[in-house]
Amino acid sequence: MILNDLTFKNDCVSSLPKYKRLANSLEKWIKNSELPLGAKLPSDRQLAEHLNTTTVTINKSFKLLSKKGMLERKVGSGTYVTDSSSRTPRHLRIGIICHEIITSDPAYVNPVMSEFYKYWENTGYQIVSLNGTPEQYEKLIHDYELSGAMIFVPREEFSAKIKQLCDIGVPLVTIGGFANPELPEIAFGTDHIQAAALAVAHLQKLGHRRIGIIASDSKRSSNVLRIRGYESEMWNAGLPVKPEWRIVINDDSDGDELRIEMRQNDCPTAFIIATLSSVIPTYNVMNELNLNIGKDISLLGLDNTDFLEQLAPPLDTFAQKIKEFSLQAAIQLENILKKRPLNKLSQDAFYPYLVERSSSCKVKL
Repeated sequence: MILNDLTFKNDCVSSLPKYKRLANSLEKWIKNSELPLGAKLPSDRQLAEHLNTTTVTINKSFKLLSKKGMLERKVGSGTYVTDSSSRTPRHLRIGIICHEIITSDPAYVNPVMSEFYKYWENTGYQIVSLNGTPEQYEKLIHDYELSGAMIFVPREEFSAKIKQLCDIGVPLVTIGGFANPELPEIAFGTDHIQAAALAVAHLQKLGHRRIGIIASDSKRSSNVLRIRGYESEMWNAGLPVKPEWRIVINDDSDGDELRIEMRQNDCPTAFIIATLSSVIPTYNVMNELNLNIGKDISLLGLDNTDFLEQLAPPLDTFAQKIKEFSLQAAIQLENILKKRPLNKLSQDAFYPYLVERSSSCKVKL
């Protein structure tokens, strides 16, 4: 049997034990070589010499593949391919991996999951949700026998590790969180920095110079990046950036910071609402202060969901193209799994778009 196509790189990037990495290489080789049912593999010694490793490592790798049903070890005879259909994954299973517990959210989480689940269910794959950090991604994929994985809302600091895993062939895409410019072909979602910058630019066109931002105290990537985008665009536009114009409001907040600020002579004439949970408390404070939203004060959101249309007045917002990028992420992951050319997609295609209702207006002269 010719072994020229069988290689094994003992790199230091992977977190898996050597025998598991070797088992992955052997599995890919068996599939790509289209070995028939009953084909006999080279001996442990031949493989060890060819791959510059030990027979102990080869033996442990073979045992692992035997448990997966790909090989059969016959004492005194050798190792044989037991299933000619093994060139396709034994388990059609896709993982959704997040560093925190995924909770229901009608504006973002729910539509992402709905679109992603629907695509893979229609193609016959199972979906499993897992909790883990970048150091655990490869182990989770191996332990749960995943065909591939979607990393949900990765943080900016995860970028280097994700790139390392992609470079060694781990099948991944990401949705949400930090839009990694180094991995444009596998990173999908809204550029939150750009979204906040677009919101500032829109309000500036309406004549606003005193623009504040209302957010939660969450450490989520979207919250942090939106605040960064707001501050950066304000500086770039030559607009004042005052610490007191960055208001924190949570679900259980009484809005005292906002009340105090709105009583100042130089208070903002417009606010960007960076988190969905801050919308209702903001409206409550404005109504309590007898400020007419859309006339006395302008409000502009960065999330979109049905209930925003029911507010009085309905909230203007920059909506994300969630269904579009969730679907494209699923398609790209399937391209990776089936070794098809990756789609060349510009992140510009997923930029948020303005939904104008009646919560913002031009500055009164």
